[in-house]
Amino acid sequence: MSWLALMTNVATWHAEMGDWLHANDPFRHLVTTSMTGGSDRPEIWSLPQMDFSMYHSYSQPDPALGLSARIRSFRERYSKPMMIGEFGVDWQGWDYADDPHLRGMRQGVWAGVLGGSVGPGDGTVRLAIVGDPGVGYELEGSTNLTDWSRVGTASNAVGEAVWETASDLPRQLFRGRVPP
Repeated sequence: MSWLALMTNVATWHAEMGDWLHANDPFRHLVTTSMTGGSDRPEIWSLPQMDFSMYHSYSQPDPALGLSARIRSFRERYSKPMMIGEFGVDWQGWDYADDPHLRGMRQGVWAGVLGGSVGPGDGTVRLAIVGDPGVGYELEGSTNLTDWSRVGTASNAVGEAVWETASDLPRQLFRGRVPP
């Protein structure tokens, strides 16, 4: 079978499975898929049955810049949310010797946050802060990492404070802190 015929069959299968899931899932979960190797697959991500696209990134020399560009490209070309599904310095696993300062992990996380690829598609933000039971937290939001405003509080009765809200801002960063 030729490569083109195989890819057509794979895309057809994804469309059929997406239609079935959309018709039969009583909880209306978002539908996507995950691929190894070349994750930028227009024949898959262009399908209306795929609610968001996904990309796997490994061994990228400059993930902060590279992933931001990839996220923008996916969002522009496929007009749907995008998620970095897997990320790392090596697809076989992480090794301290390869990334002793966690540079790759940090750049990957920030590229996703600032590039607009992380979080659920409905705009909901959910934060969980793990700490000592009985400690309360203030939650603050910022669009520029300079100006912060209080957006809520969370109590921590059992060692984990959870806060959830919808955000109407296109990009907002959050932090939790113990009030003074």
